Formats: sequence, C-alpha cells, structure tokens
Amino acid sequence: MPITHTVRNQVFIGCPYKTVRPKYERVIRELNKKYPLCFEIIGSTTSREATELLGLIKEKLGASSAAIFDATGGNANVSLEFGYAEGRNIPRHIYISEHGSATKVHKSSSIIADLQGKVRNVYKQEAALDSMLENFCKSHPYSVKFDRVLRRAVHREGTGQKIRLRKLAVKIVHQLDHQPDGVRHSDVVQNMTADGYSDDETTRVIGYLHKGGLLVSNRGGHSYIEI
Repeated sequence: MPITHTVRNQVFIGCPYKTVRPKYERVIRELNKKYPLCFEIIGSTTSREATELLGLIKEKLGASSAAIFDATGGNANVSLEFGYAEGRNIPRHIYISEHGSATKVHKSSSIIADLQGKVRNVYKQEAALDSMLENFCKSHPYSVKFDRVLRRAVHREGTGQKIRLRKLAVKIVHQLDHQPDGVRHSDVVQNMTADGYSDDETTRVIGYLHKGGLLVSNRGGHSYIEI
C-alpha cells in the first residue's frame, strides 16, 4: 500500500520484540488515557513473511509524524528502521536502557555503530521510561495543539466538566487509531454512548476537534471521521 500522507498524531516505535516491547505496551496503555497520540509498534510474528513485514514497517513508519527507536541490546531490526526514518527525514528519538542485562549487545548488531554521536534518552527502570514517554507526549505538536483547542473550546465550563470533556476528546481521537480510512461518525457516537457519554456531548466535542483542525468530520448520512 503506498504512503499517501502523514498521520499527524501517529508515532512509530521500533524496539526489540521479546524483551523491551512489553514495557512499552504497558506504558502506552496508561498514556492512551491522557494523550491523543497513536503509537504504532510492529513486531515479527511467525505468520508474517519477512518481505510483508518490511513493507508494513515502511508503510507505518513513512506515515508517522515521529519515531522512537529503542537501541537496547543493539537490535539489528531497529537499526534498519532507524536508517529508513533517517533517509525519509522523519523526526526520530533514540531511547536505550542501561539496566543490567539489557545493556548487552549482540556482536552481529550494527545499531550501536549506526547511532554513534546521536543524542540518546537513557533509562534504567520502567518508571523512567514512563516519564520519558510522558514528556514526549506532552511536547508532541499534535498534543500541544489538542490542549490549546480544548482549553479554548471549554473555557466557560466548570472544572469537573472540563476534565470530563477532555477525557471524551481523547477517547474520540483514539477511536481513529490504526484506521487510515476513518471511522463512521455514527459508530464513534455509539461507542461513546456505551462509555457513558451522551450523543450531544460526543457530537459537540467532535465539532470542537473538527473546528480546531485536529480531525476531519465529513457531513452527510454516512459521514466519516478521520485524522
């Protein structure tokens, strides 16, 4: 599938599949409750051919607004992904763990040589990784714009309602995660109703996000919403 555009809130994460990826998945589950970023983590599976996997990585990485590469253990696949991102000039960040056995580098790996001289974000414990990723989320351009738009839209609401509507806005944006063709407006409303929000609240917040340029909500009986 050709890369047609950048998904403004999508962030690619390249990391060792077996040892490091579970840490990122745990941290991201919590960050998704607070921030409107879509993290893409792709790992090898026994059912996916290498050429197909490479094509998927290029597609997702090429469509991302930024990329985070975890160089822990000197994983060769991460080195390949970093080189592709560098070639396409995608904003990229290097993370690396210095905790115990995580610092061991396989002799066959080239990523450490590839990243010589690059600025690295170092962590030892999962809590530190959490803090680093949270800071990343806060400073990402989409998150910054999201907060600015929401503050302006709900500035007359009470504190409790501001918190409620921001949570709703985050959930609406996450309805579009990994959905390049968008999601039907009616499905988003239905899903938010099941989560305890009224149709009016959901439609109103979608309007805020659309007006603020954070997503596109097409009109009509079968309207779709997309980033």
